[in-house]
Amino acid sequence: KLGGLVLLRGFLVIQGVLLVQGAGTPSCMVTDSTDASASTSGSLRFCLAQVASGGIVNFTSTITITLGSNLNVDTNCTIIGLASAFPKISGSSSFFVINLNAEVTFQHIDITKAALNVKGTYNHFDSVTIDSVHAVAVNAPNVVVTIDSSTIESNGGSGGNNAVDVGSTIGVVLATNTTFSSNLGTAINAANATVSDCTFSSNSGTAI
Repeated sequence: KLGGLVLLRGFLVIQGVLLVQGAGTPSCMVTDSTDASASTSGSLRFCLAQVASGGIVNFTSTITITLGSNLNVDTNCTIIGLASAFPKISGSSSFFVINLNAEVTFQHIDITKAALNVKGTYNHFDSVTIDSVHAVAVNAPNVVVTIDSSTIESNGGSGGNNAVDVGSTIGVVLATNTTFSSNLGTAINAANATVSDCTFSSNSGTAI
């Protein structure tokens, strides 16, 4: 970042305006609050299917999308909601799946009642609320999860799973200025965890 210029994986942002560099669909706006298919323009599934690697999926309003089936992310991208009132992605038994080799950044999103099944090797949560059910489960070696200025609360589910679980022998968690509260199990289960300016309260298990 230089002054008002931000370079984001091949795209230039000047005062919030995205200038395209190269082919593909660098950004896609989610305007449909239903869990419509990938063929429906404006749906979250459509945007995730269309966005180019390194692109941005953003929300134009505060909406709630309830998943009727697993939502798979296969592309490196950033998913951005509104800072004033987070859009919500919910699903009682469906998973938000980040697949192998996908690097995903979540910003200003509330993920609730929809477990995150993280298979990608690097994922970043910035100003995100993750609550209810299992927050972050990892099924890949050498994974790194960074969590900044977020809230991880009421996770673990009836099985008592850990809130953020990247594997006690393989995963790395870097957490900054984040609140972990009212979680079942261990708040962070990782082979290597670095925590700075975080708050742990009312968790059933240990902090780390």
